[in-house]
Amino acid sequence: MSGADAITQLFQHARAGFGGLWVETQEVHFFLDRLFKECDDKKVTLLCWDAANGVQLNSFAKTLIEHSALDVDNAAEEPGAFLRRVPQLHAAYAAAAEQALGPPHKAETHRSFLVLVNFDHPALLDNQPMFPQLLQNLAYSGRNTRLTTVVLSTSAARIPPAIRKDYAVITHNLPDGDELQERLSAVALGPLALSEPEQERVIAAARGLTRTEAENAFALSAVQHKAIRADAVWELKAGMVRNGGLMEIHSGSESFDDMGGLNHLRDFCTKLLTPKADKPTPRGLLLLGVPGAGKSQAAKCLATLTQRKLITLNLGNLFSKWQGETDKNVRQALATVDAMAPVILLCDEIDKQLAGSTGSGESDGGSGTRVFGTLLTWLNDHTSDVFFVGTCNDVRRIPAAFSRAERFDGVFFFDVPDADTRTAIWRLYLKKYGQKAEPAQLAEYIHFSAGWTGAEIKACCRLAATLGETITASAKKIVPVSRSDRENLTALRAWASNQCLSVDVPGLYKLPANKTLPASNLARHIQV
Repeated sequence: MSGADAITQLFQHARAGFGGLWVETQEVHFFLDRLFKECDDKKVTLLCWDAANGVQLNSFAKTLIEHSALDVDNAAEEPGAFLRRVPQLHAAYAAAAEQALGPPHKAETHRSFLVLVNFDHPALLDNQPMFPQLLQNLAYSGRNTRLTTVVLSTSAARIPPAIRKDYAVITHNLPDGDELQERLSAVALGPLALSEPEQERVIAAARGLTRTEAENAFALSAVQHKAIRADAVWELKAGMVRNGGLMEIHSGSESFDDMGGLNHLRDFCTKLLTPKADKPTPRGLLLLGVPGAGKSQAAKCLATLTQRKLITLNLGNLFSKWQGETDKNVRQALATVDAMAPVILLCDEIDKQLAGSTGSGESDGGSGTRVFGTLLTWLNDHTSDVFFVGTCNDVRRIPAAFSRAERFDGVFFFDVPDADTRTAIWRLYLKKYGQKAEPAQLAEYIHFSAGWTGAEIKACCRLAATLGETITASAKKIVPVSRSDRENLTALRAWASNQCLSVDVPGLYKLPANKTLPASNLARHIQV
């Protein structure tokens, strides 16, 4: 929804008699500027209280002051005292309006908005327990006095529980393609003019930015490159997202060809994400399995395969000590991802991040449970072209509701690689790190690395190159997870059998005939 649409909704709610409105926006000052203008155009009084700047008035309110004896102190004022004074100010403005304009004759005439900025920070709300009651009183009395209290906030999650029924939520969304097009057109003039395909690429790159951020990205690209380029906008956006601390944008060139195996996973995703008319929007994947088996790397390869950007969301970074801040961070992150579509969203090691989300919530104030609930709701309801990929080392640690059928398009299990896959992985990393191996040596490596993951094979080759020693010497320093966590991995394999898809061959993963992880053959081949 555009800024204008959100403001239209605000006036509609006010005319309907709503005394309290909570506007969720990532562009507080942009929205406020638009609201000031609309209130002046409609001859509506606007009083804005900012925790940092005190009282601000719109031009219409200032005009009323000239026709009355109103005395408004613009100095920063203690918020509780100001809120208690608002009903008196509103009554005085209404009287001044009637004196200046005559009796009310239009819905907006003699109406007042009280807009609160920087008011919803937990540090302020937590230290002033009377604030929710004051807000509730203003919303209740405003129904009869034509005063609408508007709280501008970055998240509806910050609404104090005591007043959630008193304040209707209006969402001011990030700019859509049409708004971005308008801002691009204002910059891309003359020699900077773009063809239609170029415009589409630039607009796609700018999705998820605020209006100001998009304009800044376009202008900076024009200055740095003498052209407005999609790759430059993506680079700037990646920096902005990274600085936000909630997400990162990955734009590497990883390929399934560089991993070894995973043929079924690659074919499955190719069919799933190939655009086709009247085709349902894919939901995502859950990748389970042994640590170091390549789950996160596979997600990056998938981004390359589908030519989408990969956004990594670390749920641990969303948690805050402030009440309401965690919920705000989650909602803001998911809203940004939705606006950036089409993308791939990666939540790595989700079992660690969601573990305990079904508990009592006593240790974190219930934040973990709410994060899980918000994510679950988003997975069910989002309509944007965001393909979710969650990786998990132990599905037994996450709530069953998360991994059930229909939540994902496929649940794949990454086992330790078999002999054929290990052969491909050894050849890949031996070449990458400049290590040579005769056929007999390669056969030896493949044999003693039974139970190793691809990450462990890579570590062995890298260590040999770094230390200038043989592969067998470096292998002595590798302790595979199949040995260090043998019991848990054996149980995980048994759980995945006939429940998860195989990454290598079509169909379900099936537990190997020996039913256990192979013991390392290293001791048989290496003289310790």
